[in-house]
Parts: sequence; structure tokens; C-alpha cells
Amino acid sequence: MTTTYTRRSLLSMTAVLGGLTLVPGTATGLLGYAAPPTRRVRTSAGPRCTVGACNNEGFGNNTLSAFAAADDLMGPLILRRSFPSLESWPKAVAADKQAGYRSFVSAVVPNRDYTGLAAGKYDNQIIAAVRSLPAGTRCTMNHEPENDVPGRTFVSMFRRFYTVAKKANPQVRVGTAHLTYGWRNGVVGNSGNNTGTQAPEEWDVGDAYRDFTAADTYSVG
Repeated sequence: MTTTYTRRSLLSMTAVLGGLTLVPGTATGLLGYAAPPTRRVRTSAGPRCTVGACNNEGFGNNTLSAFAAADDLMGPLILRRSFPSLESWPKAVAADKQAGYRSFVSAVVPNRDYTGLAAGKYDNQIIAAVRSLPAGTRCTMNHEPENDVPGRTFVSMFRRFYTVAKKANPQVRVGTAHLTYGWRNGVVGNSGNNTGTQAPEEWDVGDAYRDFTAADTYSVG
């Protein structure tokens, strides 16, 4: 069966913090990522600004084939955002590389055990996930944390994740991805399970525990 792709259905894109870049759809932006020389490169973005794209064939069904179709339709798309489990990171990144893309992988906290991860319970899983990844691979844990847990819970978990991942593979880039559409009037309000009263800064892990900051910004129409 032939699948028909439209611009609206294909692309989820991101706004970048620091040098705003928007592409229609839903976006993921990050700083300081050079495009591979074998792919076409847009000239509109600044030298420290890259827009990554995540494509879904239906909500939550993120596939490499759908991303490639979006690239053919409206590319060049350089950086593929995907959401495999920690255990699947090496395989997913290898597939992206074979297809000519750079990777930005995101995993959920194993068993939603924030306390356990912060205490080192999942260190071996993190090490196995990142140690073979190519230099420059973007990684995050618990994207859009404002939709899940209070800031202090996220920060303690993420600092452990960052420390373990960077020790295992100093060449990967580890950063946070935030839920910017929930930032209303200086607080995160009525989005998911957070308190609704914390300022966005409550989820700030600090410069020593991130290599980039990404923003998940949703637009419609």
C-alpha cells in the first residue's frame, strides 16, 4: 500500500534556544551541531544553530522510513530525533548513520525510577547505551520533564545520567529537552503531572550537567 505524506502530517520540528529557528510542524532545536558534508545544508540557520526533525507516522510511531520520506519531501533534514529505549540506542543510531543522518536519541527513565537512577541503580544500562555511540550523537533522558515530575526530582536524576554517560563516552553530547509550550506567565501550568507552580528554572540542571539545551515547541496550522 502506498502512503501519502503531506507537509502537515510529516514533520515535527523544534525551536532553538538562542537563535530562534522555526520550521512548520513540531520541532526540536539544539546548539552547536555541524551538518555532515555528504548532505545538503540550509544556509539560513546560524553557525551554532541546528534544527532537528522528528517525524511520526501517527502519534508515537516514529520511524526512520517516515523521516526519510519527510527528507525527500521538504529536506534537507540532517538530525533525526527518535525515542528508543536505552537498550536500543546503539542499534537506532547505527541505522541513522547508515542512512546518512545524525542522531538525537531520547529515552524514558527506566521503570520511572527517578530515585533509583539518581542513586546509580541504572549506571550499567546507561554505560552500555552510550559507550559505542559515534562522536557528536545527541542524547537526553526524560524529554519534556515538566510534564512528568517536579523539577528537583528531574534535576537529581539528570545530573547522574549526565555524569555516567559522559564518563562512559566523552564524545557524546548530553543535554536537556524542555516542554516550552507549558511555560505560561513564568510558570509551568496545567501540563501533565507537574505541580503547576514551579518556574521553568526549577528544571535547570546547570551548565556543568549539559552540553546543549533543546526546546520542544508545538505549533499548529
